[in-house]
Amino acid sequence: MITSNDTWIFALHQRLFGQEVVNTFALDVDEGAAANVTEQQFLDDCFAPVTGYFNQAGNLRLNIASIQSPQVAHTKWSAKRIRGVITTTFEYAIDNATAGTRPGDCETANIAMSISRKGQPPGRRFRGRIAVAGVPTADYAAGVFGASVLDLASFIVPEMVGTHTPSPGINVALGFYTGPHFGFVNLIPTNYIGLWVPCVTGAARNTVRVQRSRTVGVGS
Repeated sequence: MITSNDTWIFALHQRLFGQEVVNTFALDVDEGAAANVTEQQFLDDCFAPVTGYFNQAGNLRLNIASIQSPQVAHTKWSAKRIRGVITTTFEYAIDNATAGTRPGDCETANIAMSISRKGQPPGRRFRGRIAVAGVPTADYAAGVFGASVLDLASFIVPEMVGTHTPSPGINVALGFYTGPHFGFVNLIPTNYIGLWVPCVTGAARNTVRVQRSRTVGVGS
């Protein structure tokens, strides 16, 4: 069953030029969730092909597709509960013909648009981002994205922050989750606990980014 304060991480898996590209998100079930909703029903409501909340027109996945070239294929969603009753990883396949819808071609999989997301408290652990690969080459010049594609990207932001109702009777907060890890603070060894960050705002960044390995502990 789905209960208040369950936290799930979920990811949109994509393919571009034979490489897998993954954007990761998290949700937390608000207080007062309907106690009679099963885990399977909740996941179906979120990720079922076409009818799932995150697959619907004007929502998260299709808004991401709106700034990607048709060379990008969305292949699946994956989801796992990481707070509450720990679950296995669930997968929901997406028709491989479902692709980016922005006209034009991209040149490489490692060029991306960075879209920030922020929690309410200050500090690096409350700041994260996703990197959307596959933006057509014609949409940027001199290292800067054009106004048209940035306008489309602005519609992604409200779909990955704030409160949503993906399943009847269940409100969720969207954000990101950073797992427990070891690091240094002013050269002092520090063990960080896992952190769920509900995000309240974000923005599409106009500077073209090169995707790289992420630093542990600064969002996802």
